[in-house]
Amino acid sequence: MLKLFLIIYFSLPIVSTALAGAGQDDPEELKREVARLRQQLIRSQLEIFNLRLEKARNNKDPKQAFPIILKDGLGSEFPELNRQAFLELGKLPVEEQKKALDAVLEKWKTSDPVFRVDALPFLNSVDHPDATALIFTAARDVSANVRRAAAGVLKTTNGNRARILLEELLSDPESEVRSMAIEALGVPKNEAAVKPLLRLLQKEKDPALLEKASHALGVIGNKNAVPGLLEILSSPNENVQWAAINSLGKIGEREAIEYIRPFLAQTHSLPLRKIAITTLGRLKDQASLPTILKMLIDDPDEELQKVAADAIGRLDDPSALDETLECFTRNKSDSVRKAIWETILKLAAEDFDRLKKVLLSVLSQEKISPIEEIARKIYALDLNGSKRLPPLVEKISHWMFSAKEWRRALLHYKKLVSILPGHIEGHKQMAQCYLELGDNESAVRSLEAAAGLSRATPALWWKLQERIMELLVKIDDPVRIVEKAHDLMAGSNGPVPVEFSIVLEQNYRNGSTSLLRQLQTPDENKKRTAIAKLIRLGRRIVLPLAEALPETPSPALIEAGNAITGTKIPSETTEETLLEDTARAWRLWYKKSP
Repeated sequence: MLKLFLIIYFSLPIVSTALAGAGQDDPEELKREVARLRQQLIRSQLEIFNLRLEKARNNKDPKQAFPIILKDGLGSEFPELNRQAFLELGKLPVEEQKKALDAVLEKWKTSDPVFRVDALPFLNSVDHPDATALIFTAARDVSANVRRAAAGVLKTTNGNRARILLEELLSDPESEVRSMAIEALGVPKNEAAVKPLLRLLQKEKDPALLEKASHALGVIGNKNAVPGLLEILSSPNENVQWAAINSLGKIGEREAIEYIRPFLAQTHSLPLRKIAITTLGRLKDQASLPTILKMLIDDPDEELQKVAADAIGRLDDPSALDETLECFTRNKSDSVRKAIWETILKLAAEDFDRLKKVLLSVLSQEKISPIEEIARKIYALDLNGSKRLPPLVEKISHWMFSAKEWRRALLHYKKLVSILPGHIEGHKQMAQCYLELGDNESAVRSLEAAAGLSRATPALWWKLQERIMELLVKIDDPVRIVEKAHDLMAGSNGPVPVEFSIVLEQNYRNGSTSLLRQLQTPDENKKRTAIAKLIRLGRRIVLPLAEALPETPSPALIEAGNAITGTKIPSETTEETLLEDTARAWRLWYKKSP
């Protein structure tokens, strides 16, 4: 309460002193000073109003706030406080708002236009016959501002009465009122508004309202508006022409085509040519396709080129694909190329032959993103078993590989071998991609798959085995080195090439030595793991075990040998004769075992 008192106490002296000091010989200065002081007073009044509301609400009794809104807010002579009161009323529950209706109706009788304008949104939110009736009354108010505001709220009011009033407002002497009435009537499927809007087109002189009415007819979308829109195409105002063409395209009546085609000519402005292109595309005017294609190719304006590209896509004529692809190749603008590309995708659709044509075109341009997008569309087609798909996948894979796009190339080679599992080159190239990506394990698997397919070609098979062995050595996996070297030396696919046999023997010895060395670790868990590796190798590791037994016997070595061959010598033995005899037994077991 102290704050309220201070505001009131200090406001009055300020006003009195300021007026007394204002220049008496300068009326304009006096007006400015009065206006300034009025704003100060309004700010004080608003602060008092908000403080009283805050205090009432802090008492946790919402009923205390309602009288303050009515008395201090709606009852004030200041519009700013009235406006704040309406905002506060809008925060109340619907039933509470209705209780304020009588106060609003009463003040309306003696209010100025400002209050009536501010009151209309509130009245529109209150579902009550008296509120609706007052809105209807406002539509015929003496104030143009009130009539304009009434037209705005009538937009959301249902019923013939509201429609009739809006139609009346189309003839209002004030253009701002007519403008709001047009906006209120121009909603989708409001077919009853077509005739009054057409009548307005015939008599309205204001180009801005003609433009707005044309837009409204397009929003409504009724074909009965077409004759009126065609008539105002002859308007000398370019904005009116633009709006009419645009609305004709939204309505979609093809009878408008012949009236719109002339606007493609270079004698017309760029905005009119662009909207004509868009509209003819919407109306599916195939006869305009050559002209629009020529614009795409030759017109220097990039924005017009983009519009032309979009229209060609709307026309959806596959015969335009070749020329559109040529434009895509020649055009240097990224934004235009993007628009052309969208059109190309529409024209190609899901047709394999068209997609193939696009793919071959973009492959030559060396653009990764378009290649990938077309590839995805082709792969999405149901072409299982088709002989047409593999050659294309091969081209894509090879292009990506040549471009050193290893990850992309890998995906396409995977697609290739999924279609043709026997494609040896596909597996080989997959292995190379894996190598480039640092994934040696996957490279080995791909080479193994290629080798499995090439057994009938020994030279190729051995070459693949050499590569696999190189990778195993690089990976440093002695178990697989021993396993692979042993099996290859056994001649599982014909005699081993001489030079490779030397490599195999060396790799076998090195791998075996590495595995035997692991038996010497003091870590018991690691030692058990090393024994398990030897046992898994079985026959393949027996000869190295036999060779090492007399020289470097150990419990772990003996345990592995016993497990593989079935011998039962004590693991702790160091007796030379027993060790020699056991080594011979292991070699004999190797010869006899399969």
